[in-house]
Amino acid sequence: METPTLTKEECESFLTDILQIPDWNDQLQKDRAELLNHLMIKYQQNQPFQTLTLLRIDPKDRKVPMWQEIKTAILAKEGGLCHTSNTFMWALLKALGYDVYLSVSSVITQRDEQYLKKNLDHTIVIVRDLVVKGSLHVVDCALGLPIRQAVMIKDPTQDQASLNDIIYQGSGEIYKYVRTDDNLCIRYHILKKDKMEQKELTNDWKLSYWFNIQPNNFADFYDTSFMRIYLGEKGPTEEIHRFHYYILLTRLNREKRRITIRNQELLVENDEHIMDTTDIPSHEIRDYILKYFPAFKGKENIIEEAFTNMQKTRDKLSITSLDLKGKRL
Repeated sequence: METPTLTKEECESFLTDILQIPDWNDQLQKDRAELLNHLMIKYQQNQPFQTLTLLRIDPKDRKVPMWQEIKTAILAKEGGLCHTSNTFMWALLKALGYDVYLSVSSVITQRDEQYLKKNLDHTIVIVRDLVVKGSLHVVDCALGLPIRQAVMIKDPTQDQASLNDIIYQGSGEIYKYVRTDDNLCIRYHILKKDKMEQKELTNDWKLSYWFNIQPNNFADFYDTSFMRIYLGEKGPTEEIHRFHYYILLTRLNREKRRITIRNQELLVENDEHIMDTTDIPSHEIRDYILKYFPAFKGKENIIEEAFTNMQKTRDKLSITSLDLKGKRL
């Protein structure tokens, strides 16, 4: 299996031409942590988390993308699901000299929120020694809910309980990472639907995903028990993930606010970091995608193929647009 790597020239071109960070090398020498946070924002402005390129593939042919497929998608600014975007970020950070590794996590669905189900369906990046020897930071640019900074989950110079109590402002949510022992870390979140004060919200934490902080090899993600979220056809006891019948595109705009198209809804983050929702007429979804996600201009065939395959899956599962309205990410 090919190991993901970027040449010096590929790295420089990506940072300068695609992310538009001409002084990236000066920033790298000045403050590596600050550059990393800047990279995360620029990356999520340019690389949408989206289901279209998965949906366009015939269900029986869907699989976890390989490195060359990942690189092609990111260089075309198409983005993709978590494994595509976070694997490329891992390769990019390696090329810049960061000490990084991949870790597989398990996303917790609404139905399974009371326990840590081992789904092994989400790829994240861990950075070692970013600010102090022995520290660990989570980098996740492909959750569908933007994370604008590397989140410290371990610092030998700080009390772990204090780190666990840090609450971060997200887009339509607040979140925190709690490391419960040497190896286990859990992401919690609270969806923010109105202007309630943060102190009023913090009694309603929901499980988001969890992971073991030990490294995974890149080849692990292609094991049959990993990343089954990508499979369009599964065994009789496994449910097909909603990404196989769900239109979802999300990114950060120039103001670093989240924009999401979710089936027939447009969600835009307002000044209070709450998502304002507008219904999209069914015949205008394609136009909205092209307006808010310009990387797909000239690639309308991807949208059409995705819509066609998605509708076939919805028909097969007897799912209607009404069934999906208002569903969370």
